[in-house]
This record gives sequence, structure tokens and C-alpha cells, in this order.
Amino acid sequence: MLKVLPYFCRHTRGNALIEFAFAAPVFILIVFGVIDFGISMWEKSYLNYALSNTARYAFIHPDASENDLTNYAKTQIRGITKTISFNVVIVPKTYVDLTGTLQYKFFGLPFSPMNIVITIRQPLPPS
Repeated sequence: MLKVLPYFCRHTRGNALIEFAFAAPVFILIVFGVIDFGISMWEKSYLNYALSNTARYAFIHPDASENDLTNYAKTQIRGITKTISFNVVIVPKTYVDLTGTLQYKFFGLPFSPMNIVITIRQPLPPS
């Protein structure tokens, strides 16, 4: 065993392959983590966009029901196939509370699902 050790110490063929085998999985995990996190932030931004448009719709149509506002919010979501739920609370002639919840499951990372919740309160115009 000791006679073979000097042979391995002199020859360095294959060192780059071993170093790559250690570094590549970490690098790939970081790259895909950044991409996955970017997709989750894009979907959060899209959910915020849908709720903002629904708040504008509620201001323009103060007589809209909770069901109308929920359906309008669902029409504003395009391209997101994740689990999305909307909650609408109307205080007549005062304000509308809009809450959107998106459950984002990471693609290749071993994290638990992340719930993204956005709430907007839109005052209604005076009658």
C-alpha cells in the first residue's frame, strides 16, 4: 500500500474531473435556485397586477358583487397555472378588501411550498 502512494502523489491526471464533480452540483443548484426564485417573484408581480386591476374595476363599478370581483380577478390571471385563490370582502359604500393567495411549489429544489399573499384595500367612491 505504501509503495503505491508515491505513484498517486506524482500523477495528477483526473484532478480537474474530481474538482468538477464536487463543484458542478453546487453551481447547478445555485443557478436553478436563482431561476426558480425569479419565476416565483414574477408570479407574485403578476398576482399583484391582477389585484390592482380588480381594485380599479371595483372603484369604477362600486355596485359590483363579491362574485363579480372574484371572477374579474380570475380573468386577469393569464399564464399562471398554480393554485390561486381570491377573497373579496366588500364594506358597502366604504371600501373593498381584495386578497390573493398563490401557492408556489419550487421546481427542483427540496423546499416546502411557499404561500404568496397580497392584500389590497380599495376605497370606494362616495355616493
